[in-house]
Amino acid sequence: MAEIPQKSVQVFIQWMPLGGSSVTFISALFEQEWFRAVLTFPVMIVTVIWANYTESFLKRLGEVFKEKGRQDVDSLMSCQKKCGKLLRKPLPGN
Repeated sequence: MAEIPQKSVQVFIQWMPLGGSSVTFISALFEQEWFRAVLTFPVMIVTVIWANYTESFLKRLGEVFKEKGRQDVDSLMSCQKKCGKLLRKPLPGN
């Protein structure tokens, strides 16, 4: 269930830049401002590249931190077990 908000945020991060550049590009086309349209087109291309980059980046980052979280939980549980054993040991002289 937590994946739905995470996916929504990822999609927003990926495609947010394209929204602004595409609106500018389409506006320039409708207004027949060819120079501005030509200048805006490479920005749109870069934003598509950005979207693909961030998709892979965020997916891999999520995988890495998911594994790191598992390792941290394992370490915590190991420490908890050691502390429990130490607390159960009788004190010397008792």
